[in-house]
Amino acid sequence: MLRLEGISAGYGNIQALRDVSLEVARGRMVALVGPNGAGKSTLFKVISGVVPARAGRIFYEGQDLLALDPADRAGLGIAHVPEGRQVFRTMTIAENLEMGAYCVRGRAAKKRAVERAYEIFPALAQRQRQQAGTLSGGQQQMLAIGRALASMPRLLLLDEPSLGLSPIMADEMFEHIGRAHTVAGVTVLLVEQRVAESLESCDWGCVLDFGRITLQGPPQTLLRDERIRATYMGIAAVPQDDAA
Repeated sequence: MLRLEGISAGYGNIQALRDVSLEVARGRMVALVGPNGAGKSTLFKVISGVVPARAGRIFYEGQDLLALDPADRAGLGIAHVPEGRQVFRTMTIAENLEMGAYCVRGRAAKKRAVERAYEIFPALAQRQRQQAGTLSGGQQQMLAIGRALASMPRLLLLDEPSLGLSPIMADEMFEHIGRAHTVAGVTVLLVEQRVAESLESCDWGCVLDFGRITLQGPPQTLLRDERIRATYMGIAAVPQDDAA
């Protein structure tokens, strides 16, 4: 579905991405993990068109994505949920979701798109007329994802959905994302710093560090990798002589 070939990008003299190549197959849920400043959010911005690529190519459903304007990319079924939620705070939950469904053609299709968001996030259905700015952080994150899902996307880019949430709410958020992936049948590319939780939720993982993809593979393989366990999970390797 999505293929990146040798993508490089940055800001002024800062090189944020260096020769990044990545494939996301249709129907998959892929985790992109790494430390702060690794270039994860920049990669999403290049895909959605907010930041221009300095080199490389991106293909989405066989189309040259870099030849299209950002608005046209969204029209192809790519929804980007940036970090920080960014809901319309003075609008109600229902109005936020209706804004998400704005690009969906046909009244019946728009109604179904909003209903599907409520199906995935029942807590939102109970508060349809509540202003978004009065919601908790976790509820606002649900709304941000629900608004993206209301656009009926085929590819969903989620940037740090657990940011600022308590551990319990973060676990619940990963469950909601898994449900969205299953119920909506949407392909998901997930950027996260919670390495263990995000890899356990996905069926493929990539590690981005210093602007480069350094590792990728099945989640269980990555979770057993000593470099990941030591660097991102705080688990030091046990010396062989001390294993007994």
